[in-house]
Amino acid sequence: MPKLNGISIIGKRPTILQLSYGVERANTYVIEEDGHAILIDACSKDVAKELKKRNLSPDYLVLTHEHCDHLWGLNAIRSAFPNVQVVAQEYCNEAIGDPKRNKAKQYHIYATMRFGESYQNAEARNRTYSCAPAEIVFKDKLKLMWNGHEITFRHTPGHSPGSMLIHIDDVGIFSGDSILQEETFLKFDGGDEAAFNSITLPIIIRIPDETVVFPGHGEVFQMKEWRSNGRIAER
Repeated sequence: MPKLNGISIIGKRPTILQLSYGVERANTYVIEEDGHAILIDACSKDVAKELKKRNLSPDYLVLTHEHCDHLWGLNAIRSAFPNVQVVAQEYCNEAIGDPKRNKAKQYHIYATMRFGESYQNAEARNRTYSCAPAEIVFKDKLKLMWNGHEITFRHTPGHSPGSMLIHIDDVGIFSGDSILQEETFLKFDGGDEAAFNSITLPIIIRIPDETVVFPGHGEVFQMKEWRSNGRIAER
């Protein structure tokens, strides 16, 4: 599976740019085709600068879940692109405005424990970070058409109450932190293993082996790689 570097994944359109931020390697994806763009997560305010540099104005910004490391750039992007439509699951939409529920209030503790005292990230030290509600909100499932592509959003609680998977027809699945190749899914308080096993895992099990997964952290992989590492057995 090739790493993303701004070229079309496996030779297909649309073009997908993977932007990774911080030692967390938190991923924002820019999906671009014919001058239109969708963002998956907003992990840094620098995303707005990158879009301006590429002369792209996003149609949608999709939040895979409510945790602040996937939100740090949301306010900057909205300021730079006031017409962008933010898509969020219902609980995620409620939580992004609350620094306690979006974890900004305690993220510095988590970051220091995981990455050490030398961890430096001004965004991650903003304990009052909050965002206005999304423009498009759903509860369980939503479908949108974008530039001829069908996009399906599915609520997949477990990593967080407001997590979702995003499937873009011929492209693959953008998993946020619900499917990660290198880490377990319970990072913060609010993770729910029972919800993951009863609601999310049955969805994940049905994903075909050849499906490309674009995770919230780390490199792109295929589902067969995830299965070969025993991820289902761990849960």
